[in-house]
Amino acid sequence: LELRFLTCAGLLIFLTESGPWRSVVQWGGLADQYAYGGYLQPSEFGIAILAACAFANCERRHLAVACLVVAAWFHASYLLACGAVALGLAVERGLAGHPRQGIALLSAFGLCVLPMALYGLTFGGDPRSVALSREILTEHLIPQHAWPRFWLSAMQCVKLGIMCAGTLAAFRLWHRSVAFAMTAALLMIAGGILFVYLTGNRFVALLFPWRASVFLYPLSLLALSAVGADILTTLAGAALGSERTSQWLRLGTYAVALLLVAESARELTLSRYSASFSFPQTVARSARPDDVTIVPVTDADIWNRFRLLSMRPIYVDRKSHPYGPAEVLEWKQRVDDVAAMYALPSDARPRRCSELGARFYVDSTTAWSTDVDESTLRLVSCQIPPLPSAAPGAP
Repeated sequence: LELRFLTCAGLLIFLTESGPWRSVVQWGGLADQYAYGGYLQPSEFGIAILAACAFANCERRHLAVACLVVAAWFHASYLLACGAVALGLAVERGLAGHPRQGIALLSAFGLCVLPMALYGLTFGGDPRSVALSREILTEHLIPQHAWPRFWLSAMQCVKLGIMCAGTLAAFRLWHRSVAFAMTAALLMIAGGILFVYLTGNRFVALLFPWRASVFLYPLSLLALSAVGADILTTLAGAALGSERTSQWLRLGTYAVALLLVAESARELTLSRYSASFSFPQTVARSARPDDVTIVPVTDADIWNRFRLLSMRPIYVDRKSHPYGPAEVLEWKQRVDDVAAMYALPSDARPRRCSELGARFYVDSTTAWSTDVDESTLRLVSCQIPPLPSAAPGAP
């Protein structure tokens, strides 16, 4: 128990603290995707897949399936990953001589996620709109997530190797249910990468079969850490003796536990966070609740959160795109219109802003970039001032 605690606590420290190890020891999976991002968002529910693996290791398979359903409900891109885990659990039951249990688990998962899958099928349209919307999403918005040729690198191959090694280690460390679930996820990841890389299929690329790596990678790191801890304990026992090794493990457990408690207390009591952006509050004071504001379509964090912080509608949000094909096409047109507006001379922007149906737009005294200095921002009215009338009797 002490060794397991030290292994888990040590890995958690490496996962959460910055250092040279962060290129390998991290929460992120392949294609810059992650389950834990530091703030509440739909992808955070991918942590439920890790909980499912923990329940499976304790042979609480129905609770494991419930966690898989929760992850898939809150983020549709987890559907394939959760399906692979459920399939792994079912296969393990079948090979263990309990095929009915496996079928029951898989059927329960399928029935629970069926409404969400059917709802996803409603985001259709005519073939041309569907094809164009997929092209926009994969080529312009999220190529870094969609195309293996875009994100596959030496570091990504290292992660694949770690997931292969961690999956093999799982057969030695944990219950076969977990090992089979990890194997199913790994096969789906490898098959998805190969298929999309060779065919360029946009539909499969947008299903993100490699998203399963967001739980498989940290789980593989834990498995390899456990193997390393076993090896170190064996070597220490041979050099120091089993009794002294046990004493050192006990002392290490107390020391790490106190360290975690102290760090948690420091984070809760000493850290003070101030509002990141005050400019949206300025907009909220100047604009009425139904006034539409145009913000730049550069990929800066302030624009991703501007609507929520100001509680005012915006013309288009580059980060938050719709999903229906016709809506994606309109979203792309709005992004292009805003980019064209900001390319105009400053004296021509209010008229174009008004033509787009907005009341304000955000301008800057410097060139736009991903790092925004709030002191350079200003809110400009889209109302066009009337031309001065001629004086009476003037020619």
